[in-house]
Amino acid sequence: MTSNGPVFGLGTAATNYTIPPAELGSWLESNGFESLWFGEHSHVPTGQKSLRPNYRETPAAYREIYDPFVSLMGVAAATSTLKIGTSILILTEHHPIRLAKAVATLDQMSRGRVILGIGAGWSAEEMADYGVEFSSRWKLVRETVLAIREIWNNDVAEFEGEMVKFEPMWCGPKPVQKNGPPVLMGAWNSYAIGRIVEYCDGWVPVDQGDVMQGLMDGLRAACDKGGRSFDELDHTVVIDPLTEYVTADNDLERRVEQLHKMGFKRILFTFLQDSAENQWRKLERLHQVVRTFA
Repeated sequence: MTSNGPVFGLGTAATNYTIPPAELGSWLESNGFESLWFGEHSHVPTGQKSLRPNYRETPAAYREIYDPFVSLMGVAAATSTLKIGTSILILTEHHPIRLAKAVATLDQMSRGRVILGIGAGWSAEEMADYGVEFSSRWKLVRETVLAIREIWNNDVAEFEGEMVKFEPMWCGPKPVQKNGPPVLMGAWNSYAIGRIVEYCDGWVPVDQGDVMQGLMDGLRAACDKGGRSFDELDHTVVIDPLTEYVTADNDLERRVEQLHKMGFKRILFTFLQDSAENQWRKLERLHQVVRTFA
């Protein structure tokens, strides 16, 4: 990332009616964007009662969004410099051995362009279908991250946790990036800070308005206390252009300036699932912001 101004990415989830991943990635790379990130939901239980934070109801598109790794492979094949990320990958839906292999394969085939944004998920019903209890989700996230790092960084890997266990084994390929792709915590409360310091390489919260400065200050203090370098962390923030913080025409640029001043180096715009035609129109506005900070 640059040291002067922010870099920009786009976070979305592809469907059969949105802009195709490869086409979107190619356009972003040619028009000043640094990265493209895909989120995931493997399914939506019909009896789901859990609500995603900041949403009154679960978007219908979650029922049919593409797999993020398959989508990102299409992007990687169509681009040469664009970074590819997950925002976020729900770790309660992935076994660490399979996840380590999938991410390392994508990193190999993209020549080291992967960023792994992770979280625990908010749907108790969704993770229950994977045999995961909602109350245990963060314990599983921690052990999954630690386990995949063991696999990425050792010829022979083994792990003994409460929820993740495997005997000594060989598992390749290994990632191109030293120590593996950066792992960013995709949560935005005070509990996330300790998790970032312990086992993550950065932070990718959704912009929560006035509380963001305090959270960033808290992360800096926790890094000092825990012996981690604050400056070496990846500081990314997700902005939804439709939120209350960016209602006026010039509010989006102003909010970007505020977040960058706080220490966020990468701005990740939320790009809602919509028809390809409507998405192209929305890209015009986001491209205008990117040009402003070029």
